[in-house]
Parts: sequence; structure tokens; C-alpha cells
Amino acid sequence: MSKHHFHTRHGSIYLVTLVTVAAIVSMIFIGLSLRTANNSKSALIELTVESGMGVFDATEVAFEHITTDPIVRVNAQAGTIFGPLEVNKGGNILTSTVVDSATGLKPTYDTLTYRVNVNSSNDIANANAQIDVLATPYDYLTYLGKLNIKHYWPLSEHSKPTQAFDVEGSYHGKYWDPAVAGASYNEEGGPVPVFADANDFVTIPYDGDFKQSEGAISLLVRLTGTDKFGQSYAILGTIFQTDEPALNVALHRNAVYTYLNDTGVYNSRYLLNTAMDTITVGQWHHIVVSWGLAGLSIYIDGRLMANDSSNTAELSTAKNALGGEQPWLFGGGYNMFRSPPPKDGFLGSVAHVALFDKQPIDSQVASLAAVKPDLRTYSLVADSWVRVFE
Repeated sequence: MSKHHFHTRHGSIYLVTLVTVAAIVSMIFIGLSLRTANNSKSALIELTVESGMGVFDATEVAFEHITTDPIVRVNAQAGTIFGPLEVNKGGNILTSTVVDSATGLKPTYDTLTYRVNVNSSNDIANANAQIDVLATPYDYLTYLGKLNIKHYWPLSEHSKPTQAFDVEGSYHGKYWDPAVAGASYNEEGGPVPVFADANDFVTIPYDGDFKQSEGAISLLVRLTGTDKFGQSYAILGTIFQTDEPALNVALHRNAVYTYLNDTGVYNSRYLLNTAMDTITVGQWHHIVVSWGLAGLSIYIDGRLMANDSSNTAELSTAKNALGGEQPWLFGGGYNMFRSPPPKDGFLGSVAHVALFDKQPIDSQVASLAAVKPDLRTYSLVADSWVRVFE
């Protein structure tokens, strides 16, 4: 059999004469309809199956899957986009493989270019298609820099490290249970830690930058513990001395509570909370706590949910009774309710903790909440696709 070689501006076709020109034309039109259709992923797969053409359509479906699946990085670790799919017409079996185009190995969470291969086979013919898909990460750190960021802990380490890296400053934290780092993923497929109890948290050593007359903390939180009996979950905080909080953020009856008072004497008037059931168990929420001349404020998912304009306390010393500066705790911390462990621990995930030295306005918090830190956009690499028919 003679093999004819065709070049186009967007890829290559290698053809063996078992596949007719009519079949190729039909596949091109089907591929066009898949690219232009405003269909759901399931509808695209159904169209692929009904077409009976196989590989071209399946490649389009694979690309559609990559561009719409928010956790494609997680799914790609298995090395496939979809498993074997038997087509109704012609008995075609479709399979896919995914590798890192730079290494030829299975993708990692840091892969930037995926090479997707789709194969279609039956008793009389075999066809293969290949595309390269470029993943472009969102530059979240640069975005945070525009809001006067001082420190930023993504908590996105995925290799069970002992350190939680501060990628803006130099105050790296310590995981007390390294196995939880990267044990779960957020809605964009970014690895996140999972905290289990009061003994499982991250300790951040004290830094002079933590003394803020005004500032804010931004973080993403997913609570997985139940709250049927009014459990209290400390998300993060620091203490003034062994018994009293300087700053604390916690959940109680699915409400967000915060406390800011750096005098070393506990006073409930410095306690602020949202209404009950503002946090949904199992769902990611963006939380911002800010302080300064505008008072102490709590934002959830970009909306101001509680404010105490009279509390203009500063985070100024955070020294304990022995005169040493106190560390920050993520996934734990002093609980303002003074409840014993394990209620002081957090059950769930905390990620993308950022500390700012300015008190943001409402519109800035709304914009910050709308950003997906681990979101990636996907595009076809020019001239990367190849189709082979034999």
C-alpha cells in the first residue's frame, strides 16, 4: 500500500487507502460540528458514538473534556482522558492516553503541555490522532501583589513535604503531619492539605511583619466536619499568651467567628461573628478577615457578612507571658470558645492563606473572592495535531 502525506497549516494527516476520501470528509464535518456545538460533554460523547467515525471525533471530545473539566490535572494522572469506549457503529473501540509532552511520561501536577493520543480500532482498520494541549496557569501571586501582600502560603505542596512555603516572604511553615499535604484537591485541581484534628496543623514562625495596625487575611476554606452539636473549629490564629488570643478565626454552628484584641486580656466585646449557616460543609468558601480604622470585618465569598466599626484593635505584639513572639497556626490555633481538643482542631482544608498590610475595601474583596488561584486555561498547540489512518 502506498502512503500519501498531506500537510496543512494546523497539523498533519497520514492516510492508508483503507480509509476513503469520503470518510475523511465526513470526519472533518463531524469534527467541525463538535468544535462549534454548544453541547454538554455527555452530548459530545453521544455524537461521537453515533457518528461511528471514531478517532477524529474522540480527539475533539478529549479536547473538550480538557478545557471544561476543572480538575483535569487530577484525572490526567491516570494517563487517560477517557477509558475504552465501544462505538455502536462498526464495533470501534476508542482509547486514550495522556503524557507530558516534554518528558513522554505520565503528567504530574506541574505539567504545562499535555500530549493526548486517541486510538480507534476494529477488525479492518486502525486510526490514531494526537494533539498537544498547553495549560497556562493563572498568575495569582502577581495579582495578590497589587493588593499589598506581605506573606502568602499557598499550602499547595503535593509531595508530602515538611514545610509549607511562604512564596512571597521567607517565613516557611512546618506541617505537623506531612502526610496530609496535597492529600486532596480544590475545585481547580490544585493540591491542598487535609487537617484531621487538634494535633494536625501548620506552624508559621513569628515575623515582625505580623505586627499590623491595619491588614487582612485571605484564605480558602472547606469544612468537612459535622456541626450538629455546635462544634467549634479553629481555622487559624495566634495567641498573646498561653491563655488568651491575639487573633483567631474559627467556625461555630457553621458561622464564621473572629477575635482581635492584642492586650492579653480576654474580652468578649472583641468577638465578631456572622449569622449561622453561612458556611456549607463540604463546599469551598473564600473568607477575608480585615482590621483597621474601618473596624473588624468578616467577608464570605466576597460579601461583607459582619462588621464591628468600634473594634479598631491592632495586631501589634502577640507576645506570650515569657516575652517571646507567638507563631501563627493554620488548621488550628487558640479557640476563643475555650473548648478542649479535638474541637480546637480543624476538620477540612485550608489553602491560599495571604496576609496583607492594608485594609481592603469591599470591591477589592469581591474581586479577590472571584479569582480561582489554581485555574488554568487550555489551548491547542499550533501545528501539533497528527491523524494516522491505516
